[in-house]
Amino acid sequence: MGYTEVPCLSHSVDLVLEVSEALIAVEFKLSDWRRGLSQAEHHLIAFDYCYVCLPKRTITASIREAFSKSGIGLLLVEEAVGRIALTEVISPRLSTRKWHVAERWVRDAFGGRRLQP
Repeated sequence: MGYTEVPCLSHSVDLVLEVSEALIAVEFKLSDWRRGLSQAEHHLIAFDYCYVCLPKRTITASIREAFSKSGIGLLLVEEAVGRIALTEVISPRLSTRKWHVAERWVRDAFGGRRLQP
């Protein structure tokens, strides 16, 4: 597994993960979940799965509905005794919009920037 920030067409993805050949994009937002959702939806053109990661909060019905409808996953992050804990609240669905040319561009950019844990 590798991770880094990678360009995706006219946008930049906050975090890219490659897990078992699947490309996963994560957008981090402190408060504007709608903007994060819009950015993540854009990334579905090049990624298998996309998430938005927010600070731990109460998930309203409108947030749950928007994420479930879009196919974007939702992660919540919190600091717990000097550690960071991530919780998957909504699982992402496999992208049905993926353009393989865009995926190749991301893979090429990712390959040149890959960091190891």
